[in-house]
Amino acid sequence: YTEYDMKVRDRTVDWLAQEGAAARDKPWALFVSFLRPHYPLICPKPFFDLYDPERLPPIRFDGRAKEYRHPVINGLRQYNNFDDHFPDARSRNIARASYFGLCSFVDSLIGDVLNSDETGGVFEPSYTGVDREFPPGTYDSARDPIWRLVLTLPEPVTLPAGEYFFSHHVLISNAIAIDVRPNNTDNQINTRARQLVPIAIFSTEDFDAPAEVDLGTIEVRGSGVSQTRFDIEDVDGDGIDDLVVYVRARQLQKPSASECAGPAKLRLTGSLYSGESFSGVDDVTYLGPDCN
Repeated sequence: YTEYDMKVRDRTVDWLAQEGAAARDKPWALFVSFLRPHYPLICPKPFFDLYDPERLPPIRFDGRAKEYRHPVINGLRQYNNFDDHFPDARSRNIARASYFGLCSFVDSLIGDVLNSDETGGVFEPSYTGVDREFPPGTYDSARDPIWRLVLTLPEPVTLPAGEYFFSHHVLISNAIAIDVRPNNTDNQINTRARQLVPIAIFSTEDFDAPAEVDLGTIEVRGSGVSQTRFDIEDVDGDGIDDLVVYVRARQLQKPSASECAGPAKLRLTGSLYSGESFSGVDDVTYLGPDCN
């Protein structure tokens, strides 16, 4: 793959210098695809040496099933069991360093294309988009973005020659587990009723909901939650205190016809005191006059 990508770079530079330069009087587009940083994680030494396996950023979630609360995430973790093949932490960090190095290798190829003397001026006026995947170890050592809601692409822009943007996967929010009406399977909500709807925000070994969640930032269907009414208790029986917040049913945005047909998704969003955002979803059933 490494040699293949270098050939892609060389052929791209050649095409831009010849075909691209000859077509300056009309629009054109060129799609260039590099295989790296795909497996196998064999990195050219100059780029591997950029990252010390002993000094990499910590892995936020190390892939152990006990950290997950959602059955889909657990199932995906068991299917994509990359972590299970590493005998120890050092070998895993070597793989992570290789991946980071391969990302830098691809960055250098892009730089070679955009900054080559043969392609000078070809990109003006134009824009170049670069799409990148997640490196391992940002929140799990595997590539799959299973813990965060992802992907936003910037709008096309016009840039001076030699500049480019990255339309990369942007981490929008931490996905957390919530439970509307804890321990109640029907999760019914009547948006005309004078009632408080409890919503549990589950803690994990790496996430202390009562201590980290900023109540003032929580939003549920256009409504905030009570700043004075909340509970701290172990809702799911895992020995870790969870946070239970309350939202007034009548302040929730009225459900649509399709949501009334049920079940519907209720999303809770907010921020931590650290500034990071989070989001959680649970199934609910809407009833009452708004659904008649």
